[in-house]
Amino acid sequence: MAAALPLVGRRSERALLVETLVPSHGPRAVVVIGEAGVGKTRLIADAIRDARAAGVTVLEGNCLPLSESVPFLPVTEALRSLDPSALARCAPHVRSELVRLMPDWGTERDPVKQSRAEGGQHRGRLFAALRDLLTALAADGPYALVFEDLHWADATTRDFVSYLIAVDRDGVTPLVMSSRIEELDPTRLLGRWFAELTRQSGVKQLHLDRLSRPEVAEHIHGLVGAPAPSAFVDEVYARADGNAFFTEQLVAALHDGGALTPGATLPWNLAQLLLAQAKRVRDDGQQVLAALAVAGRGLDEQLLAAITGLSGRGLATALQELADAWLIDRPGMDGRYRLRHALVGEAVSGDMLAGDRRERHAATARALTVHGAADGAGEVAEHWAAAGQSNEELPWRVAAAAEATDVYAHREAATHWKRVIDLWPGVPTEARPAGIDLPTSYLNAVDALDRSGDTRRAGQLAEEALQTQGTTTDRRALILLYERVSHYREWEQDGSGLEPLEKAMAMLAGLPPGREHVGVLRSYADALWDANRADEARPFLEQALRVCAAGVPAVDEVEALRDLTYYVFDDGDVSDGMRLLYRAEAVAYRSSDSLATITIHVAHCDALLDLGRLEDAASIARAGLEVARRAGLEHHAHAQFLRSMVLRALAELGDWAEAEPVIDAMTQSAPTSGASYDYMARARLDILAGDLTSATERWTAIEAVTHRTNLDFGANVVDRCRIDLWSGRPREALRRIQQVPQPLDRASFRPHTAEVLSLAMRTCADLAELALARQDSRGTQTAHRAAQDVVMMREAMTRDPFAQHPYYVTGPAHGANWKAEITRLHHRSDPDAWAAAAAAWEGLRRPHRVGYARWRQAEALLATGKTAPARDCLRQAATAAHNYTPLLAEIRTLSRLAHVDLRDQPTTIRPEPAPYGLTPREIAVLRLVADGLTNTQIGNRLYISEKTASVHITNIMRKLAVKNRAQAAALAQRAGLLNLEQS
Repeated sequence: MAAALPLVGRRSERALLVETLVPSHGPRAVVVIGEAGVGKTRLIADAIRDARAAGVTVLEGNCLPLSESVPFLPVTEALRSLDPSALARCAPHVRSELVRLMPDWGTERDPVKQSRAEGGQHRGRLFAALRDLLTALAADGPYALVFEDLHWADATTRDFVSYLIAVDRDGVTPLVMSSRIEELDPTRLLGRWFAELTRQSGVKQLHLDRLSRPEVAEHIHGLVGAPAPSAFVDEVYARADGNAFFTEQLVAALHDGGALTPGATLPWNLAQLLLAQAKRVRDDGQQVLAALAVAGRGLDEQLLAAITGLSGRGLATALQELADAWLIDRPGMDGRYRLRHALVGEAVSGDMLAGDRRERHAATARALTVHGAADGAGEVAEHWAAAGQSNEELPWRVAAAAEATDVYAHREAATHWKRVIDLWPGVPTEARPAGIDLPTSYLNAVDALDRSGDTRRAGQLAEEALQTQGTTTDRRALILLYERVSHYREWEQDGSGLEPLEKAMAMLAGLPPGREHVGVLRSYADALWDANRADEARPFLEQALRVCAAGVPAVDEVEALRDLTYYVFDDGDVSDGMRLLYRAEAVAYRSSDSLATITIHVAHCDALLDLGRLEDAASIARAGLEVARRAGLEHHAHAQFLRSMVLRALAELGDWAEAEPVIDAMTQSAPTSGASYDYMARARLDILAGDLTSATERWTAIEAVTHRTNLDFGANVVDRCRIDLWSGRPREALRRIQQVPQPLDRASFRPHTAEVLSLAMRTCADLAELALARQDSRGTQTAHRAAQDVVMMREAMTRDPFAQHPYYVTGPAHGANWKAEITRLHHRSDPDAWAAAAAAWEGLRRPHRVGYARWRQAEALLATGKTAPARDCLRQAATAAHNYTPLLAEIRTLSRLAHVDLRDQPTTIRPEPAPYGLTPREIAVLRLVADGLTNTQIGNRLYISEKTASVHITNIMRKLAVKNRAQAAALAQRAGLLNLEQS
């Protein structure tokens, strides 16, 4: 037979892959999908050869059946072909992250294990480091990635692929992948992941069909080196049905000593044919074939000798016989022999007796251990599991969980820890690994599930742990379990979250101060504060801060200070609250703890939003996102909060274009219980764009995975009600508000109380108008009863949410809306009330809210026959709502009915943007820079922190494209920026 196995047909498919791998105008990623044996690997191999000939460096990684237990297996295989000197192109923090994935690249000084102590929450940092490495490599010449058999990939590898495609919008690193089509069931997680992946821009599916009869004839010609008789081709085509690998194996079976023997009795099933082929080789060959089948990976001669007992000429002869029979490939550069196709291994392994298979798995585990050849502890653990030897498996499971945690593969770590928990009772005490116990294993599993985003399962496992480990003598572990159970119960709002915290508090007595004290005291204080028991809560929070002095991670102290700022702001002391924020900011920056820094950016941004300082809030959020990007924490919940806050600030200002591409890049796959905040923001963008169907679908997906607390969060209640109201479903909006746990003025809900009440009254007014249009007296009564319930809800509150408050600055404007909606409820919509509401929102610079009030004012004016002032209101409304699509649609509808031409709009409502895109706050800062003030002086003058002033100055220099303050001042003077009127 011919030595080379040529590619048959597939010319357009091959051209597409080459176009992808070689920088061109082709897609940035291609997924090759086809049935097992159809020729995916052969096609990709030829495309790789062409790409390399064109000067592209192609990094290849293969997934294996055991990949789910070894995180990043195809990624590490791809990186092995690089010289470690590639790290020199990367920043120090990138190098330290890559060394945890590729330990051989490191030195004794590399801090490989440091993040385990930080909590291991920084998987995004490793993803970003890999992205930075690929970007650095591409700067020296074209690079491409190939990942084969992704149907076997671990979850973390799949997440990295999603991340890389989402952030690599310019196609810096082209990507070719393959998968068996039979594994892509759309009702299962893997199938849904592939569907989400291939919906992204620039990602193309390539479905590989079976060979046609002429292609089969050409394939046989290439295999045997001569044209085959037509009858032979017909028989092979009928049997293999165009499957390339089946065709190859049939030809091998029918080819005897250089002659073709059609008509031989052969099984029609591929698995049976492969077994028949395997049994034609001698016993030594069958031993090698069995070893490769059980290992599920390539093995070199040393490992094959250790597993099979063969050596020397006997092993060499067996390998040659298998290669001649096309059952294995000849060794690659790594010296490993591999099965010709995974189907060979599946057939051979499936034909073994159970006891034989267990013995072979045990032999493989021993050989991998002795020779240090495993791709990870998970590989050895899986072989011991298949061998049914729990005593041997347990320590390898613990090691595999630790390895997964080190590379932030939290889903895989959770799987390993759960297996440790299952194995523990059946393993004798003397066989259990040192340094680990069952309560700690539970805690590790809970934390891994939490960090992977599966917070629901984390809560369930924490409850199980408390039930089974409630009598443990390890007080610290038990305290932590109680705290976690409380945490998850609070998220699900089952009303019993305080009970486990009280038990944890009692157990703290007598223990030296430590991190568990801070966590429990903070959680207990938070629960009391949310129950409007602030006087009781504050001493516990202050005690937590005293414990911080004993030495705990900076993020714990920052979180305690952050919580205290909320108490102080809620009391109306803005000055003291800002002082505490700056103190927390200083702690975070001194510690160089990225998570602590991002945490305080979230708190600072939150405060500025409530204070109505929207431009400042957006600037702080941008700065926090930059910290997250540098630290590789773009996927962290706090980074999601910051993106949502940028959108909230910009949407209130009436221009959110900046936020849309950032949020789009983070919402390319399905949401999870711990990673849904970006999706909530994306749904908000859908509302603004008027795509209410997409917004509804996104919230349906979110509701399926998120916690009750998220659904009842004030801003989310508002968004979901807006979808209902703009869709003409006021009853559904009212139902949502009625389902929010009472009281609505509890501490955590207070920033949103005024808006939710105002929205509730709007909902009642919409119901009343709908009933009037339908002449439905019962509907009118229902609307009025609902409105009376909302009024009683407000009257029962301990403070008036519409009153002036130094911190909650939008309360009076929402109150103005409330009063105006009541007039609409009674079918006497008052234009003066709506004018007052519009004026209140104009004072806060909230154009869309102004637009809503002006629209309602125009409605009221038209109802009383005052067409001329209504015309002015409509034009003002359209200007204010210029890019809020659902509101603008209503304004245009009313304008058509009133015969108002909106094209003739006044230009004084919306001020012209400042040159260079500077915000009013940035112009104010720029004036003080030009006056020579320092950051500290600017902060004192504008009542902002020194850090905030620094953020503004950084943004100013970026927008002006200057390098220092002097250049900024000079350009500002020349461009007349210092003389612009303040808005």
